[in-house]
Amino acid sequence: MVDKIKILKYCQFVLLIVLIIVFIYGIPAHITYAKAQSMAKTGLLDPHVYLDKTLAKTFPNYDTNSIRTAVENFIADNNYNVSVYMLNLRNGANFGINEFDGSFPASLNKLPLAILLIEEVEAGRFNLDTKISIDMSVIPDEYQSDITAEYYRQHSVLPLHTLIENMLQKSDNSAFWILISLVKDTDLTNLLDYFEIDSAGALDYGASLQFAGKKGPKSLANIFSSLYFSNVLEPENSEYLLQLLTKTTFDMARLAELPASAKVAHKYGSYREAKIFQDCGIIYYKKTRTLYCIAVRNQDEQDAISTTASIVNALQKSTAQKRELLNVFVEAGHI
Repeated sequence: MVDKIKILKYCQFVLLIVLIIVFIYGIPAHITYAKAQSMAKTGLLDPHVYLDKTLAKTFPNYDTNSIRTAVENFIADNNYNVSVYMLNLRNGANFGINEFDGSFPASLNKLPLAILLIEEVEAGRFNLDTKISIDMSVIPDEYQSDITAEYYRQHSVLPLHTLIENMLQKSDNSAFWILISLVKDTDLTNLLDYFEIDSAGALDYGASLQFAGKKGPKSLANIFSSLYFSNVLEPENSEYLLQLLTKTTFDMARLAELPASAKVAHKYGSYREAKIFQDCGIIYYKKTRTLYCIAVRNQDEQDAISTTASIVNALQKSTAQKRELLNVFVEAGHI
């Protein structure tokens, strides 16, 4: 009996110690998080700074003059017809070169369609596993001979997520036409208007010759910034789409010879008949987040890809080099 009493007292002592530890270490952490949440709601800073301490004192680059001049010289020296828009997502620093000169976006129009479909998922009309009937009649005749069309002839139904993934990662035209038949024209028009993109010209090359300024890199970049800040979709769904765009068969990170640790979430559009090539995306490298949108005109596709890759490489280096320079001051204790 005495031993049982000793054991009980020992257990009570241990429990008291545990409660003291929790009180000392656990409660302040809880209070700190609660205070961060409160400051995120009431403070004057970007709310994310309170909720994610790694964002503070990151010293993102504000200087865009040097890289703008370098890209302008690159374009002028080679007599290229190119439009560029760059936005540092960490601090808003940006520059544009002919950024309102628009072109037919071609396959870049697949991304707004994907966003609209995910909106339909959030509204409960679909879920990502919903079986979609494959109706080949919705695919225009000029796309019936695409190599991807044969894949769809072999399936009567496919889950929604497979169609979305094929459309974004493989730039699959057949998937695009099957998916666009599921949404209302007015809904897609409203979403494109929200992004400041001419809805008629985004889907029809003939109509794209008008209102060119509403299809320039500056407008197309709005699609990516809306995903990055999750302005349209729930965060997990914005993340889903951006993750898909880091695994495209067209690998801009490799083409631009970016560092191995860099990731690019991007989408390209190519309209060979009119010699138009565009690529928009976000470069993720260390703590930098660089949004770019580039349109190249009057070059064969492979030359346009090379031109785009050269500019993407320069944009990434300009951001990273400034970041590395600031790291030297931080490590030396000067900042």
